[in-house]
Amino acid sequence: GVSAITVSRYFNQPEQVSPELRERIAAVVNTLGYVPNLVAGGLASARSKVVAMVIPNISGPIFANTIQGFSDTLSQHGFQLLLASSYFSAEQEENAVRAFLGWSPAALVLTSRFHSPATEKMIEQTDVPVIETWDHQPDRSPIQIGFSHYDVGVTAARYLHAKGYRRIAFVQNSVAGDFSALERRDGYAATLEGLGLKPWVFVPDAGRAPF
Repeated sequence: GVSAITVSRYFNQPEQVSPELRERIAAVVNTLGYVPNLVAGGLASARSKVVAMVIPNISGPIFANTIQGFSDTLSQHGFQLLLASSYFSAEQEENAVRAFLGWSPAALVLTSRFHSPATEKMIEQTDVPVIETWDHQPDRSPIQIGFSHYDVGVTAARYLHAKGYRRIAFVQNSVAGDFSALERRDGYAATLEGLGLKPWVFVPDAGRAPF
């Protein structure tokens, strides 16, 4: 076993814990979905007036309207938006989720439904309301505000085909971890194949990459 003091140091002063013990504690933390409560004493059960949000890219224009919309609406009701960027990294998202949940936010907003197993465990166990946006999978427990990326690929391919186009290419986001882009690609490819056309997928960093 590991003492409570060692576990406390793991969260607050990890440099004072040996690499071997850190690895053992991290494995248990991920298995249990444990999140240390960082709110002091009698405030531990209180909800803050902050809504936490993890998005892939804060600086990119794609999510700017989403951030602005959340911020404007929340401020009208006395809440503030706290942001973190995952850069499409499941590990960075996991770290942000653990840190945010430790402060008992009023709600947690995530983009997409693709998360690490440890993040899924935290979502399952927390009593903080969790919202997944920019995606839609009605079978999941978090509140869903978004759309099906697969259907987006289908709709785009059908639209272009209806306009008379027959050589339709798909330029795929080359950022590793963008699983939503893969769903859009799959919807596009399946639709073209169903129409008897050849799908062409290009990944910018790869130069040329026919599907």
